[in-house]
Amino acid sequence: MGSSVQIRPPRPARRARPKGRAFCYPLGVRLLLLLALLPACAGQGADPVLEALNRIRAEGRTCGGVYHPAAPPLAWDARLTAAARAHTEDMAAHGFLGHVGTDGSTVRERVEREGYLWSALGENVAYGPAQAEAALRAWAESPGHCANLMDPRFVHAGLWGREGYWTLVLGRPRP
Repeated sequence: MGSSVQIRPPRPARRARPKGRAFCYPLGVRLLLLLALLPACAGQGADPVLEALNRIRAEGRTCGGVYHPAAPPLAWDARLTAAARAHTEDMAAHGFLGHVGTDGSTVRERVEREGYLWSALGENVAYGPAQAEAALRAWAESPGHCANLMDPRFVHAGLWGREGYWTLVLGRPRP
């Protein structure tokens, strides 16, 4: 009753690798080749959320009674996305909405933690929208958030959402 037996399946016989075929390259080499081809495909099927964000910026708009002319398009930045993700996950896990994390961190600290050296920085947070595009529309209708969206100093963005919590981090790197 108190004993156990471990049975291991027999090892499969090793197959000889076929020689002289492209499929024989080690997995790492094949992955590197695939990654090298990705930039060529980047223009196909662009990110609809980034497109929506840049559509907002492409049209001049009034934010809280102040007119903002069209602003240049933004590009996603992985470091800003990581900072947005960390803050969104914190808000969702602890059920709060705000710009200061439960660890006392500010957007400045979260962005610097990810290695983004900035000269201009902004953050929008939201709770409620189920989709990123809905969060963007809500921010476009809110004076302070709209001003962030339209700020021409920003060239990069990072966005993360979870369970209705959203963080958008906007930045411009140091020269």
